Amino acid sequence: MAAHLQLRFLGTSSAASPSRNVSSMLVRIGQQTVMIDCGDGTHRQLLDRRLGNQDIKLSSLRHILITHLHADHVLGLVPLIMAIMGPPAPDQGGGGVTATTSAEPASRNPRLEIYGPCGLRSLIRTTLMMTYANLSLPYVVHELLWPHEYATDHAQSADAPLPSFNVEHNASGQSSEQFIGAVQGPARCVPVVPPGEMELPGMDFRLDEASATWPDFLQVGGQMVSAAPLLHRCPCIGYVFRELPVATPLDPSIPELINSQADALYKERGIRHPLSLLGRLVKARESVELPDGTLLQPPELYDTGRKMVILGDTFDATGGLADRTVEGPDVDDDGTRSKWLRGMVGLAMDASVLVHESTNIALPASLTSSKSIDSREAVRAKAILRGHSTPQVAGSFAGKIRARHLLMNHFSVRYPAPTDARLLEGADDSGRSHVNVERTAVMQEFEDQATEAWLNALGEHAHEVQPSRAIATYDGCVFDVPPPLQEQIEQAGRSSPLPSSSRNSSALNRHGRAPRGPPRRQGSSATLASQHQDVHEQQDGRSSSMSVGHPYASARRSTRGRGRGQNHDSRRHTRDVFEGHVRDPHN
Repeated sequence: MAAHLQLRFLGTSSAASPSRNVSSMLVRIGQQTVMIDCGDGTHRQLLDRRLGNQDIKLSSLRHILITHLHADHVLGLVPLIMAIMGPPAPDQGGGGVTATTSAEPASRNPRLEIYGPCGLRSLIRTTLMMTYANLSLPYVVHELLWPHEYATDHAQSADAPLPSFNVEHNASGQSSEQFIGAVQGPARCVPVVPPGEMELPGMDFRLDEASATWPDFLQVGGQMVSAAPLLHRCPCIGYVFRELPVATPLDPSIPELINSQADALYKERGIRHPLSLLGRLVKARESVELPDGTLLQPPELYDTGRKMVILGDTFDATGGLADRTVEGPDVDDDGTRSKWLRGMVGLAMDASVLVHESTNIALPASLTSSKSIDSREAVRAKAILRGHSTPQVAGSFAGKIRARHLLMNHFSVRYPAPTDARLLEGADDSGRSHVNVERTAVMQEFEDQATEAWLNALGEHAHEVQPSRAIATYDGCVFDVPPPLQEQIEQAGRSSPLPSSSRNSSALNRHGRAPRGPPRRQGSSATLASQHQDVHEQQDGRSSSMSVGHPYASARRSTRGRGRGQNHDSRRHTRDVFEGHVRDPHN
């Protein structure tokens, strides 16, 4: 059976604000956890029970992937390292030991493996050294390098030459092929800092220039991780988690068959515990011949088709490669070689879920106090200058790669998250309630615009993909990736069909609560088809039945057509926004 896959958002803002923290999220793969980015305050977010993270154990966090080195994505990294691995206990001799002079670690297996772009090692080394940090366990940093970039020698000393990045740029600021799919910006020098005793030698992964990717550099929890460059204001990376083939359930008659030959197995082979052969069959995937000549084969493998695509900041997730292709290894019937898409488009195609930033948006007059209303094109142009995206950019890329789910994050501080409904329960402050309803309406607008662009980009593929509605995430948002189709079919065979009214989105609401009503078969064709119909109805201005379980959809009924400055009853509208779409994370 495939592992349970879940995305948890710890920070969803481009800058810290009262309602959102800066970038970080968790990818939960069964009992294992991978962190993507680690902005300032991430450790605090992990400890915040209000976000429903009390079931997250730091012991399950072994890998951290950094998309780029902007401050809002990395300044929480060293504090988190310190929380996990330092300082050493007094009886370990850690009194005056610093990160660069600490004693030999008891184990040379890294407690944390950290991946990211060039300069990440130096950033961590410098911060640990200058803050006199003490570590009790080892860690390792692996860097993903472009073709021309200097690899940081693990044994480098202060006498080593300073590496420089003098890159020729075209008029748009994008570099030549030596810096594929990235905007370098001003030339930078990576500081030369010797590694501390607790830093183990890491690996350097060079970009494969043919595919413009870093393919299969990490395997964790049945997921193979690859990466590709994105266009931003500095070298930036997006990560793709592709699920490896999963074994079908073992035929229940096989253990009975093995046990029926227990005597012969003991007499002929000395096997006292016949069911120990299941380990060879299932785990080692070896054929097993029984004494009567029966040959048992390992369970068949099937491709789950699940793929999670998580991008860093970007204004063009194709990396500027658009639809460029490279010759693949396969040869067609006419003798020509197959073509593979380069960069992130090739890696991310047919994604189960896409996480894409959406920093800015062109709001309608009813949702903004600004006297001048910018067009969508004008807002997009401004966002590109800052290296960021709008809902149209996010939706278009989701359509380009035929993603089934789209989650947006990295919102500007101009777009705060709706306040916690539990804080509003029973409140009489109509002004505060009105602010909450407006915030919810703004998030709905992000979703509306992204969904529209998504469907337009899908075109004729929309019926095949059957997309759900785009989701604007928030700190504490949880998304459960639908199980593989084969498991859905098996589950459907064991349970009675659910009414179509039971459908809902994969996202939980802003409290981490699940929707009330019957349980859902996530990702089933019937569910996705009905969701797809709902999306079209929404675009046509008709009412949508897709509100169940969606964080902002229920508020649409109470905010559509309302202008600014109208008074609303706080209790009634708090219920309109959240009632029936939340699950207490503590239950």
